Amino acid sequence: MFPGFYLNADLQEYMLEALIYWVKDIGIDGYRVDHPHVTPSDFWMRARAKMEEIKPVIMLAENEDRVEFFENGFDMNYSWELHHMMNQVAQGKRKYTAMDTLLMKDFETFPRNAYRLRFITNHDENSWAGTIDERMGDAHKAFAVFMYTIPGVPLIYNGQEAGLNKRLKFFERDPIEWREPELREFYKTLNTLKHNNPAIYNGIYGGSFNQMMAFGAENVFAYYRFIGDNKLVTCINFSDKPESFHISATLHGDFRNVFTGDTVIISGSTDFELGPWEYVVLSTR
Repeated sequence: MFPGFYLNADLQEYMLEALIYWVKDIGIDGYRVDHPHVTPSDFWMRARAKMEEIKPVIMLAENEDRVEFFENGFDMNYSWELHHMMNQVAQGKRKYTAMDTLLMKDFETFPRNAYRLRFITNHDENSWAGTIDERMGDAHKAFAVFMYTIPGVPLIYNGQEAGLNKRLKFFERDPIEWREPELREFYKTLNTLKHNNPAIYNGIYGGSFNQMMAFGAENVFAYYRFIGDNKLVTCINFSDKPESFHISATLHGDFRNVFTGDTVIISGSTDFELGPWEYVVLSTR
């Protein structure tokens, strides 16, 4: 790449016209930009302003180390560091506490209006690093629940909800077998929860993130989120061994287990048992 080439004013005008064309004439809703850091940031500010004159758009940067992009035209970026850590935890190389540390770093680094893209697979990971099953095995549902319930925007990659079990060819056509496995209902449940409970809405619209102690467990990540009367409690066993524990939450009331429909009453100390890589998600909505 030649940095001076990207500073060329004529090329910037050509790029701007192309961006506007697809928004105005084709009606797309936004862009996912590869390597935005090799283009001057003022270009993205100008491009965003021009596109917003036509319609609201969403801009996703394939970049994680440039916080200023959230002031220069972008809404969202990839959460790569956390993703790689999730793979390591799934493979038994790290404890869940390493993800906790990264989340705290995340909250300190990025502004609340930043949309962080959470994922357990994508086009690069599937083709080059391996399928979800290859990287996460039986742990994959636990990490899907995690990415839906922490602050951020969950990504569903091609075929993920259909149990895609192969590495897609990167540069040639490779059809997906669109089956109807139980994963479809699993992700449908998570999507419905994301839509219905404001506690896990995106950015400034969602609730705070609060950790809880899972007394008696070594590998359970427990946390709750709330905004107004909307609450969500999540406990995930990030290990291949069963865990028994109790929580003493400041949250009290009747909750619905989003996967079973059962009513769970939280009042003072509440006991739970989770099998390997199991989870419980309790919602007031």
